[in-house]
Amino acid sequence: MTMITSDQRRQYNRFAADGCRKALAATNPSREGLQRLLGRGNAWQAYLEAGIAQFTGPTNYDFARTMLGSNFVSPEEIALKRGITYTDEQLDRFGDTLPSKDALRWCRYNGMMLVAGPPESMSLLDVRRLYPGFFCEEEGGWYADRAQKFAKGDKVQPSWLAFTADPRTIRYAKDRTQRLSLMTEESMSIPNAAQVVWCLTTHVAVCGDYVSEEDEGDLETSSIDSDAYGVCIEVRHLGEMNLGVNSYPNPSQEIVVGIPAVRTF
Repeated sequence: MTMITSDQRRQYNRFAADGCRKALAATNPSREGLQRLLGRGNAWQAYLEAGIAQFTGPTNYDFARTMLGSNFVSPEEIALKRGITYTDEQLDRFGDTLPSKDALRWCRYNGMMLVAGPPESMSLLDVRRLYPGFFCEEEGGWYADRAQKFAKGDKVQPSWLAFTADPRTIRYAKDRTQRLSLMTEESMSIPNAAQVVWCLTTHVAVCGDYVSEEDEGDLETSSIDSDAYGVCIEVRHLGEMNLGVNSYPNPSQEIVVGIPAVRTF
């Protein structure tokens, strides 16, 4: 463990003094109230010590794991299982932006997994390069063509993503209007192709299979190809998850397409 620097110590002392002054001004206790605090000085100092331990230690994901179980995927797990490197600053950012307890309960109630995004923005082609074995076409393919701008331009961002956790909860084309209305009310949207493949491949890499043979299907995305056709992600189970990328003039009518949902934090 490296020692803290003299500059850090000075900044800490300044923050502590400023925080105490602000807290005193905000609470504005009576003389009797402040005396009660001073009379319990040891307990107050223990409270401060616990706070320092909380904010200087690693991020505590216990509540998220309790709420979501294997449907919670942290950046540390992704780094271990996918061979991706997150800097300390990036890990701190994910820790600082972890959704609130109410949001985690919302994820559980709505059947959503919560997955950390990549350390930097990644496209569909970027995600495929991480582990080509998840895809029907490991290299090339129609969507690698320069004209297919969605494959490079639509990105998954370095943020938390709540994504449809169970393929059996996905609504299909016949419920499309109702599904989209509900998604809007719940601050959800249809994910782009990069978001879909990141969440699917990451969940499988860390937690195991996403689909069984009974749960195979095509997932609509918000991505659009060069012919203005909608892009779908084909999810198949061939011993392990196998993804294809297709496009259709009107996915909601031409084929039976599932409509996944995503919410970013």
